[in-house]
Amino acid sequence: MVSPQSHVIIANVMYKVGSQHLNLAIRIEFCGLHFAQCYSLLNLRIMYTDKLIKEVKECFPDYLKMHELAETGNVWLGRYLDDNSDGSVSLDTILTASNLQEIQDKARAIKRKRNCYNMWCNEDPRRKRF
Repeated sequence: MVSPQSHVIIANVMYKVGSQHLNLAIRIEFCGLHFAQCYSLLNLRIMYTDKLIKEVKECFPDYLKMHELAETGNVWLGRYLDDNSDGSVSLDTILTASNLQEIQDKARAIKRKRNCYNMWCNEDPRRKRF
């Protein structure tokens, strides 16, 4: 929240990653009367591709917070994707499955979520490209 004594700087920055250009919206908030007393807040926003946003919504249909992070371009999306991308099918799932198709469907869903995280990695401008 911006107080009456606050100064807000909003900047749009064009960031080039390889052959892609990404628009970053940066918001910095300074509060207080003296610079030494200022409080600053930096929120990095990335314009994610429609393909990534659609994939996030399809992989996590009930996770509204993740939808919001994708739509607003919040860099925390990567953390949420990584934390919610299981690496394997659990033993309980395997033992309680009534057929092979159930296990394969679960494995495909896990792989798709992991691929969604990899898509995010490729769009993250902080990632070093060599």
